[in-house]
Amino acid sequence: MSYSLKTTITADYLYAELIGTLADIQSIIGYSQECMTEAAHNRLRRILIDNRQAAYTLDYLDLVELATYADSMNVPQRGFRMASLASEEDLAIHSQFETVAANRSIVYKTFADMDSALGWLLTTTSTT
Repeated sequence: MSYSLKTTITADYLYAELIGTLADIQSIIGYSQECMTEAAHNRLRRILIDNRQAAYTLDYLDLVELATYADSMNVPQRGFRMASLASEEDLAIHSQFETVAANRSIVYKTFADMDSALGWLLTTTSTT
């Protein structure tokens, strides 16, 4: 596990900045649990995950496993809305997770820029 996670509480969302390499599903589950726990503790349901300084070495089956785990943890029922900021070179893998997550009613969307991510994350409608 060669990454660091820094979280910041704002009035409307939890900002989570990841730096380093996430090479296995357990690393992602670990930081995901930490983010959701901290958000819920602060009565927040919106999470902005900044992945622009993180490198992922996952394949599609890992993404399916991650989404299945999130579904088993009742992420959709807990009402979390997550926006992911990705670098241009990693946009494809994050977009693939967006599709897998949507198939399990997990509200997760990937963006390449902060303004678009915040615009979607902070919207009050349920459109994706």
